[in-house]
Amino acid sequence: MFGYNSDASTQVLAARRAERGPAHERWPFMTSLDMSAVHNELQLAELIKDRRSVSLAAAEADVSAWLAGYRQRMTAADGAAMTAGDGARA
Repeated sequence: MFGYNSDASTQVLAARRAERGPAHERWPFMTSLDMSAVHNELQLAELIKDRRSVSLAAAEADVSAWLAGYRQRMTAADGAAMTAGDGARA
């Protein structure tokens, strides 16, 4: 999710790495190690649930709200990568 261990294009990886800052602003308790371990929405929601001591439903709602912008940015990055002919897709 945040640009670790992926076969995506260079531009998509850069876009994912760029999401680390906004994610850390939204969830200041997230460390670089946390971000390297998060590969999907459920893992992110479970991390938030545990760190904030909220229900999984509340954590999932928080993740869903953040993911709306994330998906839009990743789609734009993927499109730019394909336009540039930069190989693999996310």
